[in-house]
Amino acid sequence: MVYNSRVKIYERFLCIAKAKPEAICLKTEAKDYTYSEFLSLIEAYSRKIPPEAKRVGIVMQHGASQLAAIFATLKLGLAYIIAEPDFPLKRIESMMAIGEADCLFLDFPNPNLCPSLPQLGKDGPDQGQEPTGDFNLAYILFTSGSTGKPKGVMISEDNILGYVEAFNNEFHLSEQDAMLQHSVCTFDIFTEEVFASLLNGACLAIPSEEAKQNTDKLFRFCSKNGVTIVSSFPYLFKEWNEREDLPSCFRLFVSGGDVLRASYVNKLRNKVQVYNTYGPSETTVCCTYCDCTTRTPNQDGTFPIGKAIKGYEVYLEKNGQKIDKPNQTGEIIIQGAGVGLGYVGNIKQGYVTVDGLPVFRSGDLAYYDEEGNLNFLKRSDAQVMIYGRRVEPMEVENTILNKGLARDAAVVTIFDNEGLAHLKACLVSCFSEEQIRKELGAYLPSYMIPEYFAFLDKMPLTENGKLDRRALRINLRKFALNEAESWANQRQKVLLEVFACYSVYSQKEQERIKDRNKQEFIEGMKNGRHVAYGLFDGDRIVGSGDICYQKELPSPENKSGKVAFLMNVYVDSSLRKRGFGRLIMEQLMKEAKAAGVGKIYLESSRAGRPLYTKLGFELKNYYMFYKPDGTR
Repeated sequence: MVYNSRVKIYERFLCIAKAKPEAICLKTEAKDYTYSEFLSLIEAYSRKIPPEAKRVGIVMQHGASQLAAIFATLKLGLAYIIAEPDFPLKRIESMMAIGEADCLFLDFPNPNLCPSLPQLGKDGPDQGQEPTGDFNLAYILFTSGSTGKPKGVMISEDNILGYVEAFNNEFHLSEQDAMLQHSVCTFDIFTEEVFASLLNGACLAIPSEEAKQNTDKLFRFCSKNGVTIVSSFPYLFKEWNEREDLPSCFRLFVSGGDVLRASYVNKLRNKVQVYNTYGPSETTVCCTYCDCTTRTPNQDGTFPIGKAIKGYEVYLEKNGQKIDKPNQTGEIIIQGAGVGLGYVGNIKQGYVTVDGLPVFRSGDLAYYDEEGNLNFLKRSDAQVMIYGRRVEPMEVENTILNKGLARDAAVVTIFDNEGLAHLKACLVSCFSEEQIRKELGAYLPSYMIPEYFAFLDKMPLTENGKLDRRALRINLRKFALNEAESWANQRQKVLLEVFACYSVYSQKEQERIKDRNKQEFIEGMKNGRHVAYGLFDGDRIVGSGDICYQKELPSPENKSGKVAFLMNVYVDSSLRKRGFGRLIMEQLMKEAKAAGVGKIYLESSRAGRPLYTKLGFELKNYYMFYKPDGTR
């Protein structure tokens, strides 16, 4: 294929369009667009851009007009800066200011948005002269930034085309393929959806926003329009995994943006090809692929992120040295076709040059398995993925402080029962949670507003007088039934405490008792006789406690005969004497009271008796007991 070297993306698309002008390239809820019709729409939008423009803002609903504005910008050798229409106005203004937008495409005029920029639309006046771009920068994509402002990643036309080639090399698209446009436009999956489909001769199917929020409607749209490829976050596939009515037209699911667990796709893998991928926005889209369709998952239930794709080199490095042996942890380093131009403002954080070639240091940690596949571990810094979107907690924290919403604040990450990350704001503030949420909504998109708020009299400090972020992010959560077995089998450090055995027994007897206790715990969780809590530091358990509900003979002091035994209360030694044991105990007692028990028992140790006494327990022989009704 031969095309103009100065406007590479548009010319590549034009070559495809000229070869089949009456074929369908876009499918929407309202209508289908042939290549000829879409080219006319692109031309109409290109005439609206003023001649002095270099960078064009696009804040439009997803659809043919939004894509026409994108291709019109690229046709003229300009760069686009894209934002979702439902983003806070002040955040959009910040993005356009940092990206130095010269004009703004909107669906409808909005005098409250970027009033200093010319606002463009399909029905606006044509410009007399075409602008002249630099034919290099294609778009600026904003990610969360630690300074309190979004950070603009600059991606070139060559970067996009390099990824388009790699995608086609792996997945072999044809005219029979249709890719679903499901991602928000401010995430790099959008780049994959739009360009990997349209520049490889496939069709792009764009559902309505209503359909995106309703699986039944989305499946009907996919079936009607013959969608074959879906690229999305693992949480979408987790939801679809439980559906029996999966459209038969699907052939390929590409998961990215977060950890893919086998449980998310265990049924899907029997129906479609499933890939796990990895790659930061700074390297365009993905840089590694892993076909998970028939692969045995790792012991922890996750899949590898795979190996480098065509045009990329991906390797691990530790202390400046490459790692090539299995099971050694290092930072993921990316080199090749998709490595971007840096950040707006000539910021090169993470970008370096090696042997004259651009390289991006990801800040992500991984290891090789025996087959040479990379396996993602975690970030080396505080960045976190919130439902597939990368967030710097420091940006949220700085926004809270810069807007005067708290005297002191820290935003930390906690994890739920499924390992998904959530933001927690810890504040010393006179404002209410409602007031803070409302004010943050003017500056931050919804996914960056913390889900949890903790109001403190003062922030916890370490022995050195520094903010104790570890204490802030530790959270207590109940174990789900399906976690009982994995928790009992995998949390070895806790098991030494939870299923402790006494040295008076032989080693063989100790193992038998430990195994019996473990199985009793698992069965007790399944039938509701046990309720367990874990104290988590990130995704690592650092404490535990559980209840065992039983019956005793009714008596005047416990007419119901319902009792609860509090057991296995444990806190990691590094966290003791900091209130976490009390936190576990109070939650266990709350659970027991809610179950209507007449008496709560626990085995006492001499070290624990002062705490138990403060909580209202009384010592009686070996046991201590507590009566929820307050009688003694």
